[in-house]
Amino acid sequence: MKKLAVVAMIAAGLMAQAISEFPVETSGESVFATSLSQSNEKFLIVMKKELPADGAEIRGQFLSKTDNSLIDTPYIFGTTPVSMKEKIDLALPQVSFDGKQFLVAWTDTLSGSYVIKGRFINAQTFQMTNEFNIDTFTLLSGFSTLHFNPVTNLYFLVSYDTLNGIFGSFIDTNGSVTAGLQITSQNPRSAYTLAYGNSEYLVCWVNNTNNYEIWGQLINENGTLTGSNFLIDGSSQLSDNPIFALFDSTKFIVLFTDEETDGWKIYARFVNPDGTVQSLRPLIASSGHITPCASTFNDNLFVTWTSLDSLKVLGRLFDLSANPLSEEFKIFDTSGTKIPLSNPTIFSNNKFYVFTNRANIGFNPDSSLYFYDGDVYGAEITGLFVKEFNEKLKHNQFQITPFLSHRKISVSFSLSIYSSVLLKIYDISGREKLTLISEKLYPGKYKKEFNIKKLHSGLYIVNLRINSSSKVEKFILIK
Repeated sequence: MKKLAVVAMIAAGLMAQAISEFPVETSGESVFATSLSQSNEKFLIVMKKELPADGAEIRGQFLSKTDNSLIDTPYIFGTTPVSMKEKIDLALPQVSFDGKQFLVAWTDTLSGSYVIKGRFINAQTFQMTNEFNIDTFTLLSGFSTLHFNPVTNLYFLVSYDTLNGIFGSFIDTNGSVTAGLQITSQNPRSAYTLAYGNSEYLVCWVNNTNNYEIWGQLINENGTLTGSNFLIDGSSQLSDNPIFALFDSTKFIVLFTDEETDGWKIYARFVNPDGTVQSLRPLIASSGHITPCASTFNDNLFVTWTSLDSLKVLGRLFDLSANPLSEEFKIFDTSGTKIPLSNPTIFSNNKFYVFTNRANIGFNPDSSLYFYDGDVYGAEITGLFVKEFNEKLKHNQFQITPFLSHRKISVSFSLSIYSSVLLKIYDISGREKLTLISEKLYPGKYKKEFNIKKLHSGLYIVNLRINSSSKVEKFILIK
C-alpha cells in the first residue's frame, strides 16, 4: 500500500512526528465517514454512501491496525433517507465496540416517522445480526454519541428531536432497549456530543433557541439524571455545532467553536465530575475552524480540527490544562478540488490516528453548503511525544522582597505554562525550615506574601523550583 510519509520537527525540538497517510475508501463512490471504533486488532469506520436517487447507504469498512490495510470489502448495515446533500451534520451513523461485537446505529424511517435502527457485527467472524429498532421519533447524530460501558455491560446512545430535546437509550448486548430517559427539553442543535468518565456520562449541546449557549447534563450509569441542565459556556459570541467532549481521568474537556469579529475560534471548557464548570476558557485554535475532535494519552491532549480558511485538517498537542506543547501542524491537505473535512481522532498502540473525508463543495438553492464525491482517508501519527518542557526562570521573573518589620517575605514570579511550583526556605547550612508553596499553578503572574515570624535572625536561602528549573536567592533576617 502506497503511503505518503511526511516528517516534521515541531516546537524547537520538543516534538517530532511522522504522518503516514493511507486510503480507506477511494472507489469513486461518494462516501462520508461519520464514526469509528476499535477492537484490539482492527478499526471499524462507518460511512454514509450517497445513493443516486435520494438518501444514503450505511457502510462499514474494517481496517487492520498492523499495516492500515483494508479487511474485506465494505459491509452494508442499512439505509437512511437523509443524504449529505440535505444537511451535512444531520443523521450521522454511530458505532461502538463491546469486546466481542460492534454495534452500528443509524437513522431510518418507519411509517413516515424517524426511527433509530441498530445492527451488531461480530469482530472475528463478521457475522451480522438482523436490524432492530432502538428509538422512534428521534434522529441520531453528533460525534461519539454511542458508548459501551463495560461496567454495566450496556450501550448508551443519545438521540435528539429538534423540537422536543435530547434523549438517551440504554441497550444490552442482545439489542434490547432496557431503559430510556429525556436528557433535556431544550431545543438542541444537531451535532451534540457524549463523553464518559468517573462512572457518569456528560451530554453537551448548543441551545438552538439561544445560539450563544453551550449546555450540559450529567447522567449516572444507572440512567438517572445527576442534577439538572447546567450552562457550560454563555459567552456573547455565537456558538456553533459540532462540539466535542471527552474525559481526561479527572475532568471533562468540552471543545466548541465561537464566531468572533475576526473569525471562528475553538475554545475549551473544563467540567468537574460534580457538574461545576471551571472558570478557565483556554483558546485552542483561531481563524476559521470546525469539527474539533480530541484524544488523550498520559498527560497529553491531542486536538484536531478542520480549517475552512486554509482548507486543511490541523492538529496541536496540549497538556491537560490546554496549554500548548507544540505549534499547529498539518495532518491532511487539499487534493485537487477536494478539501478535507472532519477529523475523528483516536489513540491506539502508542499512535494517534486521524480520519477525514476529502470531498468537493456544493451549494443548495438556499445557499447552504454540502459536500459530494467524497473519499475517506486515514493518517497514522507516530512519534508524537513531548520531552520535558522546562519553564526557564529569568532573573526578572523571580523577585524576593523581605519586609523585616512585619516578619514577612514577598515572592514574585510568572508562569507561561501550567507548572509544578515548589517554594522553600533553607538556613545557610542547607536545613529545610519552611515550605511556602507546593502545588500546580496555571499560567500568569504571581505575587505572594508569607509570614516568617517562626524564623530566628540569620542568613536564609529561598529556593523556587518550577518544573525542573530552579532559582535561589538569599536574604538576611534580623529580629
